[in-house]
Amino acid sequence: MDQVRADAITMFYGQGKIHQAARQLPYYADLLPSLVIHETRPSQTRPDALYVTNGLSAPTPDEPLGFGFELQMIAPAGASWPVTLLISLAAHVKRTDSRFIPGQSIALTRALTDVDDTLSALIFTRAPGLPATLHLPEGDVRLLTVVGVTADEHDWARRYSAHELVALLQLCGQGVATLPGRRSVVPGVSAGTPRNRRLA
Repeated sequence: MDQVRADAITMFYGQGKIHQAARQLPYYADLLPSLVIHETRPSQTRPDALYVTNGLSAPTPDEPLGFGFELQMIAPAGASWPVTLLISLAAHVKRTDSRFIPGQSIALTRALTDVDDTLSALIFTRAPGLPATLHLPEGDVRLLTVVGVTADEHDWARRYSAHELVALLQLCGQGVATLPGRRSVVPGVSAGTPRNRRLA
């Protein structure tokens, strides 16, 4: 765990739990030996928690800010899946030497949490009301918010933009919290049953 980043996260969001990536998903222990996930309860996200990675921006011999960003997600408190999801996304960044960017969206091969979940894709954005940057001695680190969305919302975001989808989520009162099982906010989509459409 990088203590400078831990202190900055605590300053922004308050004290919370720390989840070690190597303990949560041991098969990533070699790839992510020092990555941790902070689980906090800032006033902006209550009753939900905020989960934040600490390690993607850790200094390396070549890059003083590592990959230059950290990931965060608003999700139910005390759940294990936000922790494992963020660890898996961090592992993808490390394995592929790539970076997620605001406005990007990705489809998942299965529902986010279980068979009754409606969320089967992710978008990356800036969270309204939450800090967008960690100011560190080495420079500024971007805080990129991960949001779980439905298949219909993902299709809509690809047709228009992820930023417009975030605006629609805000307008409908959903915000950028990832809440499994919620209904789609895309106009014209039935408000009824969960959809388990699988995307490649």
